[in-house]
Amino acid sequence: MQSSAQEEKQEFNKTLKYDTNYYRSYEERLVVGLYQSSQNYNLEITQKNFKDTTGKSHINYFADAATVNGLVFSYDKLGFSFSYKTLPMIDSDKKGYTKYRGLGASVGGNKWRLESNFRRYSWFYDLSTSLYDTAYTPAKPYYQNSSMSVMSFKTKFMYFFRYRKFSYRSAYSCNERQLKSALSPVFVANLYFNNTSADSSFIPHFVRPFYGFNADVNGLRTVAYTVGGGVAGTLVIYKRFFLNGMFVLGLESQHSQYHHYNTNVTNRSTYINWAGDFRAALGFNNRNFYIIANIVNDFSTYNSGLFNMATNFKGASFTLGYRFKIKEPRFMPAVRNTKLYRMF
Repeated sequence: MQSSAQEEKQEFNKTLKYDTNYYRSYEERLVVGLYQSSQNYNLEITQKNFKDTTGKSHINYFADAATVNGLVFSYDKLGFSFSYKTLPMIDSDKKGYTKYRGLGASVGGNKWRLESNFRRYSWFYDLSTSLYDTAYTPAKPYYQNSSMSVMSFKTKFMYFFRYRKFSYRSAYSCNERQLKSALSPVFVANLYFNNTSADSSFIPHFVRPFYGFNADVNGLRTVAYTVGGGVAGTLVIYKRFFLNGMFVLGLESQHSQYHHYNTNVTNRSTYINWAGDFRAALGFNNRNFYIIANIVNDFSTYNSGLFNMATNFKGASFTLGYRFKIKEPRFMPAVRNTKLYRMF
């Protein structure tokens, strides 16, 4: 005779809200992955005070985390990831010693999904150094701001309209496996917090005359809300190899505060700008073992009226993972039959 847990699980399988011909779920397995990534955070600052035909006042800050190691875990509809080591760049003598910390968490299924991530970068270098520093040569270090750091927290809500046939999780968290190619429109809403700070000004001393009153700006705190939409899709070959892509674009309402370290003055501004998110993944997804190579690109523009700050996060990672068969907790069948769980 079957146990009550087995009967409840069979009853749950009968009421699945997705097409099993298109993807397979492994909610009863623990998914563990080891990843290595290369990431950079780009911050471009452009002033509006003076006409600058030479481009000397354009600042192009980078923080490179060339090699980041991390772990990712997922079980059922929950996921968690963190980075545990960042190796220094080979050319750190020119670019400085970027430090990176990252945490990620997710909840939800293929109907809707909530993802949150925390990132912190410190020590930036200016790729535009040669435009304003007449003593610069390719053998010399870039202008560096070792005290400059960026801390960001972003929560992303995604709703997939064709969730019965399209599995977003099969390409990124891999507790599912897409068996046939599928496409889905997606609605996205973001809540975003960004804090950029430095001991002194963001602006290199060579170009501060271009920035006037803002030459001593050393703090930017922004809270932003984004609503937008786009499309996501996965091409599947032989039920194991896949290529996934997602692009979304939306309007972002930004509420910013700028702090000046000399005058201790704080300016506030509110603007509407564009923000976007592009993701792509390529990999092999078998019954238990999977390999993923993916890229992520988030971009936003912050407008103060006197100067603009455009941010661009880029990351490329390679993940090896395995789905471990574990004994399901006794409470899980009851959890899966709740109305809240079925909302996922």
